[in-house]
Amino acid sequence: MSCYAKSGFFRMPSTKDAHEKNMALSQQDDFVPWMLAKLCVMGAPVMRVHVSGDYYSAEYIRKWQQIVSQTAVQFYSYTRSWRVPRLLPELMRLGAAPNMHMWWSLDKDASDAPYISGIRRAYMAVDDDDAAIAPPDCDLV
Repeated sequence: MSCYAKSGFFRMPSTKDAHEKNMALSQQDDFVPWMLAKLCVMGAPVMRVHVSGDYYSAEYIRKWQQIVSQTAVQFYSYTRSWRVPRLLPELMRLGAAPNMHMWWSLDKDASDAPYISGIRRAYMAVDDDDAAIAPPDCDLV
């Protein structure tokens, strides 16, 4: 599997440092109020959860459930964590929120994501040949 977040801009030390700081913040007990305050100050109507990285624990997903439920911001997120059985139920709950637009990320090694109403499927093709084998029912290739 190819990962765009291992090249280019993502390799810059300042970017790596920022991602490490964000990871540490997400593990703190006050992450939910901190994020809600940030969203309020920024005033962004839409936010992508994770430009790089993914949902790493059920507790972390529950934090996002709290954040999403307490704001009118429209969120969207791509995730490969649907492949982790213990995370799937929490991801389904998060994806059911009216202001969360969840996408299961698929690729040639993992294209058997469960069909869940309201959760779309995105296939990451690394080249034209790979795109040709994307499941026909994907919403985005």
